[in-house]
Amino acid sequence: MSFLRHEVEGEEHRVLAETAFGNGMKRKDTHKPVHRDEPTAATLIANSSALKNNCVFCDRSHPSQECQKILNMNYGDRKEQVMSKRCCLVCLKPGHMAKKSHSNVRCLICERRHYVLLCPDL
Repeated sequence: MSFLRHEVEGEEHRVLAETAFGNGMKRKDTHKPVHRDEPTAATLIANSSALKNNCVFCDRSHPSQECQKILNMNYGDRKEQVMSKRCCLVCLKPGHMAKKSHSNVRCLICERRHYVLLCPDL
C-alpha cells in the first residue's frame, strides 16, 4: 500500500509541475513517426510472390499497362480481371487497393488516377 501511495503522490506532483509551467513546457513525444514508404506485411508478402513483373491480364513478364491482350476486352472485363487478381485499380500492382495507392498515375483521357486502359470514358 505504501508503494501505491508513493506512486499516486508522484503522479500528483508531476501533474502539479506540468500545470505550474503552463503550455510552454510539453513532454517530448516518444512515438516513432510513421513513414509512408515503409512497406506493410501484406505488401511484402504480395511482392515476394510476384518478384517478376507479371501482367495482371495474361501472366507474362511485362507491365500490365502495356498488355496487348486487353485490346479485345471491354472496360468491365478489364476491371473485373484486375479485381479478381486483387490488384490496385490505380497502379495495377498487388498488395493494396486503390484507396491506399501512392502512385501518381494520371489518365491521359480523363485526368483521373488510373491508367488509360482502365478509363471508363474510353
